[in-house]
Amino acid sequence: MFDTAMAYGQIIIADLILSGDNALIIGMAAAGLSPELRKRAILYGMVIAAVLRIVFDRINPAHQQRTRDRRRNTEIPPTHATSTMTQTRAVT
Repeated sequence: MFDTAMAYGQIIIADLILSGDNALIIGMAAAGLSPELRKRAILYGMVIAAVLRIVFDRINPAHQQRTRDRRRNTEIPPTHATSTMTQTRAVT
C-alpha cells in the first residue's frame, strides 16, 4: 500500500515539474512565430506533451514493480568478514 502511494506520489510530482518545464519550452519555441503559427505550435506542443506524459505514467509503475520484484528475488551475498567468521566457527 505504501509503495503504491509512493509510486503515485512520484508520478504526480514528476507531472508537476514537467508541466512547468513544458510550458517554458513551448513558449520559447513559439515566441518567434507568427500569431497563426504560434497558436498551432502551442496547441500541438500541449497535445504532444500530454500524450507523452500519459505514456510515461503507464511505463513508470511497471518499471518500478519489476525493480521491486528483482530486489526481492535477489539474495544479498555475504561479505568477506561474514564468510570468514562462519568458516572459523565451523572449524573450532
